[in-house]
Amino acid sequence: MKRIRTPFAALLLSTATLYAQSTQPTPADRYSFNLSPVAPPTPALKYELLFNDADRHPGNAAGLYFDAMLTLGTDLDQKFEKAEEALIDHQDPKTFISIMDSTPSTPELYDELDLAARCEYCDWNSHLRERGIQAILPHLNACRMLGRAVYLRAARQGQLGHVPNALATLRLGYELANKIATEPADVSQVSGLVSVGMIVYFNDALVRLMSCPESPNLYWALCNLPPCTPSIRLDGDRLGTSPPNFPALSNHKLAELSADQWRATLTSLASLPYPERKSTGKTLDPIRDASPDLVQQARDDYARTHSLTPDQAAHIDPAILLGTFYFSQYNIIYDDFCKLRNLPLPIQRTLLQTQARHIDQTIAQQPANPYLPRIPYANNSVETAARADRQLAALTTVEAIRSYAAAHAGSLPPSLADITDTPAPANPMTGQPFDYKLDHNTATLSAADERYPLYYTIQIRK
Repeated sequence: MKRIRTPFAALLLSTATLYAQSTQPTPADRYSFNLSPVAPPTPALKYELLFNDADRHPGNAAGLYFDAMLTLGTDLDQKFEKAEEALIDHQDPKTFISIMDSTPSTPELYDELDLAARCEYCDWNSHLRERGIQAILPHLNACRMLGRAVYLRAARQGQLGHVPNALATLRLGYELANKIATEPADVSQVSGLVSVGMIVYFNDALVRLMSCPESPNLYWALCNLPPCTPSIRLDGDRLGTSPPNFPALSNHKLAELSADQWRATLTSLASLPYPERKSTGKTLDPIRDASPDLVQQARDDYARTHSLTPDQAAHIDPAILLGTFYFSQYNIIYDDFCKLRNLPLPIQRTLLQTQARHIDQTIAQQPANPYLPRIPYANNSVETAARADRQLAALTTVEAIRSYAAAHAGSLPPSLADITDTPAPANPMTGQPFDYKLDHNTATLSAADERYPLYYTIQIRK
């Protein structure tokens, strides 16, 4: 659990941390399962991990989530940390339960979370469209505390043998993660990444429940969780850097900007940090530090796009020439990866890696262009969501294996192809089946990946 909790907490701290986190290698996805041979329940969706439409009611969940945040104490971080350490280190369950029993938690918190989870939509009114990259998202860090409360309560219920109650608690967590990703006003990749981090966090709690002797088979519940990849909108951060902060980001206003307005816009943008990429240690002036070749390239581009002669373009202020050219380059590169958004994931991943290299090359050629460093490493964000989708597919496969064992006197399947009633899904990162190996009483489910391997071992209780 420690390997998941630490990235999860980091994901919720700030935009800078989010982007930096997405570029770092992640430890292998490793779990061991000891499963009771249980068939899927009847009705099949008895243990849904999201509420169905019949259980929902009209309204915005954000206000209820804010109310839930107010019920949390101010000193819970250390207590939650201590409880998590007891859980991670496999201490005596009584130690963990004792810590949880001493941690103040009011029933009102979960009542509010339940009401919020059932709302039809969630709009945090984050002002990303108005404030752009200067927008603050304090609710994301507060959601971290709500997520930890849900995770630890579900773990406590599971250790007490109250698995259905634990699953109902986890449903509140999955709903919170889902609403963070789908709020209509927040179009930044930040919320998508936070949502993915929370889902991986709750998946860890789900794994603990799956190995409980009393655990039901969650195959159909997992099958009906939506994929994480759509949470990462490749065009989100372009919309999230809109006027009034940087008026040049609005195409229809480009021709209206004076030379002084371009200077102010470019200087303001150049002064902001861009945490996703390493800083050169020097802030370049977008106009003064532009190379003569780049200025000429900008002049030629302006003449071509505005139907001017070279002599006419030579009289245009360099601030207008460079500002227009810089933003044009930004749009071209952004479109080059936005156009990939609806491709199948395995193809999209490959092409986004190529695009990332192209972005770095263009930045090296135009170091004074203040727009280019704002382009996120979309391939890293998509990789993060793809790993979460792969994990959900792998957990679904584990439950498919459990289903087979229930129908075959506790025996593990010789191959994944032998599972027919609850088919094993493919690895969404590759489009191919997971690797599967049976060795006596232990099955191994794996996915070879140089940076992000997955390795699960499965045994069936006799």
